[in-house]
Amino acid sequence: MYSIGELSKKANVSRRTLHYYDEIGLLKPTRIDDKNYRYYDQNALLQLQEILLLKSIGFKLNQIKQIMNQSTDTNHEEKWMQSLNEQINWIQKEKARLERKQYYLRATLHSIKIKGKIHAKEIFDLIQLLEDREMENGVIPAVFKDGYFTNQEKETLEQLPVLGSNNPYVAQFVELLRNIRRNMHEPPNSSVIQTYAKQLHELSLRFFGDNPALADKYWERIKPREGQPPIVYGMDQDLMDYIDKMFAYFHPQQERE
Repeated sequence: MYSIGELSKKANVSRRTLHYYDEIGLLKPTRIDDKNYRYYDQNALLQLQEILLLKSIGFKLNQIKQIMNQSTDTNHEEKWMQSLNEQINWIQKEKARLERKQYYLRATLHSIKIKGKIHAKEIFDLIQLLEDREMENGVIPAVFKDGYFTNQEKETLEQLPVLGSNNPYVAQFVELLRNIRRNMHEPPNSSVIQTYAKQLHELSLRFFGDNPALADKYWERIKPREGQPPIVYGMDQDLMDYIDKMFAYFHPQQERE
């Protein structure tokens, strides 16, 4: 038999925890003497070790109590395996839920950086539109349903990193657009803006490789028409028109060099 103090030391749990487990009926003392001292036998120690194991891998105390109460000598292993499989399934669902939430958080962060302002309703509406879309590799991929792009072009575009991903080049792209928006008061041919043009050109090469025609086609596709909302959140007409102007100066300069 172990006293409550001895069991506390052996299992590395506090006396308060053991009292609480007794109070909720999770682990009762094997014997209580006439002085109200609690004692636990070897079987109680094994039960406590099982409780601590289940707790360490994510089970809640009420779940552990249910497992312990429903387990018998004949079904002990089966009950454990059933409970562990249920926990694995729950963790997988929770992982998917948290992965989607992480994507939404990152996409919101990127959107605010590009937009330069917080438009809560616009972002909320965007998230609502994405709710029924499947996640792939931690992001919700872009879809191109119309016939504007060929199947081969769609395959290339579907490989592009999207806003909300943790791709480092997306972070560079977002930061670059943020800097461009902040400096739209500058002439498009100014040195600071042309530095941004060079950086954006280099990122475009990284994204589209040796297919500048597809890059131009994609740019025209996501450019909103007069008075229309952005097709890609944050890429409004003012920003994209300004980028067109800075490239109108940048590309001829590149050709002359």
